[in-house]
Amino acid sequence: MTNRIPLVVDIEDGNKIKELPAGVDLNLEGSALINATNISTTGALTAASINVGGTALSTLATTANYDDLENTPILFTGDYNDLQNKPFIPLRSNDLQNVSSIAPANGEALLWNSVNNQWEPNSIVSAFDAVTNLQDLQNVIISGAVDNKYLKYYSGAWRAANVTYAEVQNTPTNVSQFVNDAGYISSETDSQQLSIDGSNLTISNGNTVDLAIPTLTSELTNDAGFLTAETDSQELILNGSVLNITGGNNVDLQPLLDPLDGDFLGSVFADDSTMMIDGTEATIVGRFVGPQSTIKAEIEQIGTDGDVVSIDVLTTMLYNVTDSNNPTVQLPNGQPGQMKILIMLASNPSGIDVAPYNLFNAQGINFTTIGQTATLIYTTGGWVKIAGDAVLQG
Repeated sequence: MTNRIPLVVDIEDGNKIKELPAGVDLNLEGSALINATNISTTGALTAASINVGGTALSTLATTANYDDLENTPILFTGDYNDLQNKPFIPLRSNDLQNVSSIAPANGEALLWNSVNNQWEPNSIVSAFDAVTNLQDLQNVIISGAVDNKYLKYYSGAWRAANVTYAEVQNTPTNVSQFVNDAGYISSETDSQQLSIDGSNLTISNGNTVDLAIPTLTSELTNDAGFLTAETDSQELILNGSVLNITGGNNVDLQPLLDPLDGDFLGSVFADDSTMMIDGTEATIVGRFVGPQSTIKAEIEQIGTDGDVVSIDVLTTMLYNVTDSNNPTVQLPNGQPGQMKILIMLASNPSGIDVAPYNLFNAQGINFTTIGQTATLIYTTGGWVKIAGDAVLQG
């Protein structure tokens, strides 16, 4: 037997005491179930009424219907007028606390009166009659130069100012945003092509260059002033002691003549003598006359880089047969009126440059060909080249 309760007497089975079989109802008609601690059921509980604490449960406990409630409050009808403690809603502008109660005239508008601290009706036209310039407005400040400036609002007012690039909105930040009206190259190649027709080199969408190499000297620009004929048509003219060259400069030879005015110091020999003067510091008035073989001047020969030309010798022969680096020789300053003759004697393997300490209107003289010469005279402005085909440099 299990712990199932209640026990019943089975009158159909010899009045045996048995557990209530499953599916069989317990009929307590005329009786009551009392002092039960808990009642637990897995099905429906059907009763005419249920009392809790001596009080019967109301119908609402089983129907959950609002209409079954008693003493319910009066519900809101949805009409605003039925509300209590409603706020005040202005119906007109002059119902507002900061709007004047003065009745407006036709065409007037509400304008702020800072003295009365309220909006007041006033004529818009009359309000602007007093404003004839921007600076008449209270929040516009204009001072200093205002040409080409704009009104910019800062520090609590509108002021004349420049517009900076940083203030401009939507400024382009990429080159692709610009219009390429100048035709700049926009990729690694601009798809242009080079073509050559004879000596003409052409680039598509561009120009044409003639690559022909001049074959005649007349086709070249004579920017160095080379002679274009056997003579350059220049002439030497002696006017008193002043020597002029046409198309060039002039040199005063008086300093050369001054030392020749005076007396001979030493022995003087007859006209047929092979020695004209015997002595030192002699001065001669006039000129040397005689066979060329009897009138001679000392000659020097140099050609090593760094050599110094002697100013005591009239003629210097330039001789280079060893140095292929175009050696340079130095020419010191002379005395006003002193002359110097330079002749290229040998230019193998290269030429020679002469660098005077002070050369008028040039930096040096270049000798490249055997037989080239330069005749110089020294003036207060330095050595001046007055003849010869050697080339002035610089």
